Amino acid sequence: MRRYLLQDTAQGIFFVTISNLTKEDSGKYWCAVSTKLSIGNLFDEVSLTVVDDKTLATMFISAC
Repeated sequence: MRRYLLQDTAQGIFFVTISNLTKEDSGKYWCAVSTKLSIGNLFDEVSLTVVDDKTLATMFISAC
C-alpha cells in the first residue's frame, strides 16, 4: 500500500502527504531540489513528530 503522495503545483511549491503514520515514522526528513542554476542544489530538513498512530500529515514546503 502506498503511504505517501507528492503534489507539484508547477509554481515551485509542492506538498507531501503521508498517511497511516506510526510513532516510528517520527524523525528527520529531507527536501532536496536539484537545479541547473548557479545556486546549485537546495536542501532543507523537516522534522516530523507523530503523537498518535494513523495520523495524516501534510508538509507544505515553499522553498527548500
